[in-house]
Amino acid sequence: MEFNDDAWALIEVKLGTNTDIDAAANNLLRLSQDIANHDAKPAFLIVVAKDKVTYQREDRVYVVPLGCLKP
Repeated sequence: MEFNDDAWALIEVKLGTNTDIDAAANNLLRLSQDIANHDAKPAFLIVVAKDKVTYQREDRVYVVPLGCLKP
């Protein structure tokens, strides 16, 4: 996701188990490091999951329930 002020964020959707969320978070962290080497750091990293609550992991990746994305 890119914003008008050139800030950016990464989002990955994983509707499986906690292991899938861990894998998605690791993917986002690795990709953000690759991109940040050429550009600014991301504004945030999000894994959209089937969890029922939003939380921030120790690695600063947010986990957001799919239901939060409804209009």
